[in-house]
Amino acid sequence: MSNESRRNKNIFNALSFPKNIFVTTILLSLVMIGIVAYSFFLGNKMSSSSYPLVGTIKEVRIELTTAHLWFEEVISGDNHEEINDVIQHIDNAARHTKALIEGGKCPRGYNIAITKVEAHQSLNNLLEQIASFKTMTLDRHTTIQESGVGTSADQRYDMFFKEVLRQARLTEQILIDGIRSDLAVYRYLEVFLLFSIILSALILLIVFYKYEKQREKILSGLIPICSSCKKIKDDKGYWNRIESYIAERTHAEFTHSYCQSCIRKLYPDIAEEVIAEIESSATKEDTAK
Repeated sequence: MSNESRRNKNIFNALSFPKNIFVTTILLSLVMIGIVAYSFFLGNKMSSSSYPLVGTIKEVRIELTTAHLWFEEVISGDNHEEINDVIQHIDNAARHTKALIEGGKCPRGYNIAITKVEAHQSLNNLLEQIASFKTMTLDRHTTIQESGVGTSADQRYDMFFKEVLRQARLTEQILIDGIRSDLAVYRYLEVFLLFSIILSALILLIVFYKYEKQREKILSGLIPICSSCKKIKDDKGYWNRIESYIAERTHAEFTHSYCQSCIRKLYPDIAEEVIAEIESSATKEDTAK
């Protein structure tokens, strides 16, 4: 390869958009898209599942408390409440708990199945206690004459009810702690995303700044030009036609013509007619535009 070809290739490479900038931009964009997508997923998970989780466990407590209150009225001889209604509230509490364990529809929305081991175990314990509470309620109702208000059976029943509520509160706290943990991760992710975007923008700005400086450097400084033929001397010591020099360093393209002075010098006999024709053509082109 000749020195001229080598020189032209170097100039072309310097002025061409660098592939490494393009690849870096694509990679940074993909990373940002991935982080934003995960951030959206986590935020959507928190908003769509966290509220139903806590709301459902609260609903379990409400159902159990309602069942206990109504059963006390049944035991006291209140004919307005029935044992079937009491059992229905206990079954509702069990169904809501299963929705937390397995996933499913609940009064506050749709629950995603719990996957964290601690929360899952706590919910299973709660479900077992609700089943025992139901059995105890039915047994006490069967022996209603011997298990009235103030009896030892009544005291045992109340103590077990408090234990079930304690387990429900414990489960609720575990779920809340899990939500707080997810929220902390989400906040760290948002901060990381913000700094990543800022850092990526700075990197791209620096890269483009250096690239632009490199482009400017090619045509900056003093350019030696021949006083006679107007050729330009490059940094390698070669003399180039001005058209070649500029074309190699910019995106400009040249088209050749004659100025009026050169037309009069080269074609004195028909110079005015040629000049008039050129000006007329130029006027028509401007009008067309």
